[in-house]
Amino acid sequence: MNKSVFITTATDSYGKSIITFGIIQMLINKKFKVGFLKPIIENNICNNYINTILSYFNINMSYKESFAFTKEEAIRNYLTNKNYFFNFIINKYNNLKKKFDFIIVEGTNLQKSIFDFNINNLIAKTIQTPIILIINGENKNIETIVNNILIEFDSIQKQGNKIIMIVINNSIISKQELECILYKSINIEHIIISIIPLETILYKPTINDLIITLNASKIICKEEHLNIIARKYILGAMQLNNYIDVIINNTNFLLLIPSDRIDIIYTTLLLYNNYPNKILGIFFTEGFLDKSVIRFIKDKDINIPIFYVKLNTFESISKLNNIKYIYPNSKFKIKLTIERFERYIDIRLLEQRIINFKSKIVNPQLFQYNIFNISKKLQKHIVLPEGLDERILCASSKFSANKLGLLTLLGDKEKILIKVKNLGLFWDEKRIKIINPIKSTKFEEFYKKLYELRKNKGLQYDQAKTLMLDVSYFGTMMVYDGLADGMVSGVIHTTANTIRPALQIIKTIPTIKTVSSIFLMLLYDRVIIYGDCAIVPNPTSEQLAEIAICSAITAKSLGIEPKIAMLSYSSGDSGLGKEVDKVKNATIIVKKRKPELIIEGPIQYDAAVDWNIGIRKLPNSNVIGQANVFIFPDLNAGNNTYKAVQRETKTIAIGPILQGLNKPINDLSRGATVDDIYNTIILTTIQANENTNY
Repeated sequence: MNKSVFITTATDSYGKSIITFGIIQMLINKKFKVGFLKPIIENNICNNYINTILSYFNINMSYKESFAFTKEEAIRNYLTNKNYFFNFIINKYNNLKKKFDFIIVEGTNLQKSIFDFNINNLIAKTIQTPIILIINGENKNIETIVNNILIEFDSIQKQGNKIIMIVINNSIISKQELECILYKSINIEHIIISIIPLETILYKPTINDLIITLNASKIICKEEHLNIIARKYILGAMQLNNYIDVIINNTNFLLLIPSDRIDIIYTTLLLYNNYPNKILGIFFTEGFLDKSVIRFIKDKDINIPIFYVKLNTFESISKLNNIKYIYPNSKFKIKLTIERFERYIDIRLLEQRIINFKSKIVNPQLFQYNIFNISKKLQKHIVLPEGLDERILCASSKFSANKLGLLTLLGDKEKILIKVKNLGLFWDEKRIKIINPIKSTKFEEFYKKLYELRKNKGLQYDQAKTLMLDVSYFGTMMVYDGLADGMVSGVIHTTANTIRPALQIIKTIPTIKTVSSIFLMLLYDRVIIYGDCAIVPNPTSEQLAEIAICSAITAKSLGIEPKIAMLSYSSGDSGLGKEVDKVKNATIIVKKRKPELIIEGPIQYDAAVDWNIGIRKLPNSNVIGQANVFIFPDLNAGNNTYKAVQRETKTIAIGPILQGLNKPINDLSRGATVDDIYNTIILTTIQANENTNY
């Protein structure tokens, strides 16, 4: 079940509260525990709007839990450290997910800057939540509203986000006409279109709102006065004859009178006797009010709220012009807001769309955050045979500093520690052990075990002893013997050096004959899988099928729901040739062995990633435009493609991650960076926890 929704506006803050309040009430009625998150707030002053939500709906969370950054903090962190920025928001969001059944996430109020324009879409993409888009339709014709929708729709879609509802607030345009126009430009089949007419009362303050905003002190005020709506103000600071005309010719107004205008004050109180229903309330500004005036007021039978304010007249007017229209005890307005939501929104349909939403992509920031936290929870032990390589040392330092698990480095301890010191690395000896194989108490035990394992294959006793001097064999034997949960190697040694001991000692899962590999490609907007790009040069149909099955299961273990594209130079039956037949047969084998998998083949790359192209080539496919697991027909195609994408788009490529072995052994590229190694170690810890049924 989906656990969140993101509410955002196109240009300003109008209308979010009606949707936020309405959805919270809708979910509370369904007995959901609802949390609230506004990732970016304007400033660090306690936010009235947030407190209103927490107080009125009795949400059991603190104010600090409800936001991640102030606007200033958000801009600074986003520009200097995007990973920290997004991870901090993800952490806030995930902490709330642990406490609540559902999270309402509200975007920042847009100020028409580049930062604001992009940031709401990026945050929604990062936490993979559906979007409700609100358009302010006040004083806009249908053409302007449609244009606003199309601009926002394009921006949201480009980020890979999905809109489930578009709300036109403060508008009386025809819903049927709007849907008809939109249908010609965008696919709105799964988007709810709602129109909410303008209700001016919601944008006018109550007497209670004014008391809070102006910090007013009571002279006269009854409980029933608090919800009076101040529809308009009159400033009593004009000439007396003009003032009397204004009072006589207006109705239902609030008065602001400077406390030193005794003439205006007494005239107002006298006029009240003749026009008792005209004046809604009086606020005296400037702070000082003559005691005789106060006595006069209290002696009269005046049934309107009267206050004095310490602010001067100019300050009071400025405050009123910037007033926030809903406060925690504005129960009348909140109730009215919810009633309008329930009247104009198809609640049953919205509830279905929200709860049943499932993101079709895995966001790279969220993916990295999740694997980081899974690894930290598992605390697995990984052996790194190439202990003297500087990249290995840097990655080990980072891994241990983040307390993600335990490591064993193989090599000369003295030489390793000298390098660590020269590099100035953080080094946690409780989390990082160093073993020199030849000096290890396990050395003899290991080569004897290797001999027993391989003697039927012709391995001699002395050969076993010699092989155990090879750090790859020693590390693999540690995994076999349960002294480590997995191994990562390859920055110095070849792929063959890493895989050969694994095949001889760890061996493959009984149902799998082929050891293969995948690369996790962390594109800017999603995570996809490429396989096989490192191991099998020219796979048969049977091997391709196994690569596809293993890749799908690896994808699932990492939170990616696989949609497999069996790549070829042909889509469907459009092309002929042995290579096309190989892919076609592999697809048939997968469907027989794992009928539950979503797979298409043969298919070209463009059809797999672009729905508009795919619909012309394979109109009945449920993979077109949505593929996230790509199986290449041979190593030449796979290896070159992953490197081309990695280098040309600056994509993070994690791997190769080996598949099909009984225990995780992973091979690094000799060109691997520190981050490549770090990420591969993390993924190896996760693999070590999987009891995968192939």
